[in-house]
Amino acid sequence: MLKLAQKEIVFVITVVNFGATDYVDLIDWQAFYVTPPPVLRQISSHELLKMIQNDVPMDGWYLIKFPSHTQALERIVKLVTICVQKRLQK
Repeated sequence: MLKLAQKEIVFVITVVNFGATDYVDLIDWQAFYVTPPPVLRQISSHELLKMIQNDVPMDGWYLIKFPSHTQALERIVKLVTICVQKRLQK
């Protein structure tokens, strides 16, 4: 349990559906509150659904620009890969 500003955050290990045929079915998404991604916070669910249904181009929308793949991430992936390989060799 982590205490942050007088608020307790409880980490729950979710049940994994190992029989899932698609990665999105690995957990029960209805069992948890899923926060919207920061890049979509300014767009309501209704607006987003309407844009998808009407195939509206995203040209007119201002979206926060941030790198989705950084060198730091690449280094971490490399380190994790090396660690896993060493662990599997034991």
